[in-house]
Amino acid sequence: MEFISPIAAIIAIIVAIFSIPKTLHAIGEHKRKKFKDELENFTEYFEKFYKADANNYPQLLRDKAAQNITRSFDMNAELLHYLIDLHEKDLANFDKATEQYYWGSRFIEVSNQDNKINISKKGRVSKLISRIYYFLYGIFLIFAIIIFTGKFHFWNIQWLDALIGVSFLIFSISALRKANDMKEALNFLKTIKIAQNKLKTNQREETAEVIDFAS
Repeated sequence: MEFISPIAAIIAIIVAIFSIPKTLHAIGEHKRKKFKDELENFTEYFEKFYKADANNYPQLLRDKAAQNITRSFDMNAELLHYLIDLHEKDLANFDKATEQYYWGSRFIEVSNQDNKINISKKGRVSKLISRIYYFLYGIFLIFAIIIFTGKFHFWNIQWLDALIGVSFLIFSISALRKANDMKEALNFLKTIKIAQNKLKTNQREETAEVIDFAS
């Protein structure tokens, strides 16, 4: 005997399919709304921390201030200043870059060597792997649908069917999150690469102008 009406289950699952991505973003946005008003935060940050003497405030306080205005617990002061500088030089959009970093930070490695920010991939990150996670999301979701609609049973044990169905649903959500976050990480790395290429081009042009002027 089926434990869920097939029609009701199909409707619920279809709704879940289209609502999962929005729900994931809504959860993230809810966490981010706990901080102060954005404009006040930026004004305070620029007055106290941006390009100020690092000895004026402890590293922890500077990092917390950076996290506060970007609404990202993975942000630090050095990376924030780097992104601000790119925006000020019209090399990258600050809001776009911080948004990409917020979602993709777990796949991004940031280090500071000799006062130079180095940004790279963390672990195995690629478009192919991101697509594989999207594929797994679809597979797990299909398995969940098959079980919830009663098309397949595990030894005709109702509670086991429910448990396995929920497990597949959890696996699908996890795969979707990894796929989306990895995609944002790749977008962030692309944004930084484009900005760095623009900066090098501008520097070469400025050097050429100086040489022409001197000659």
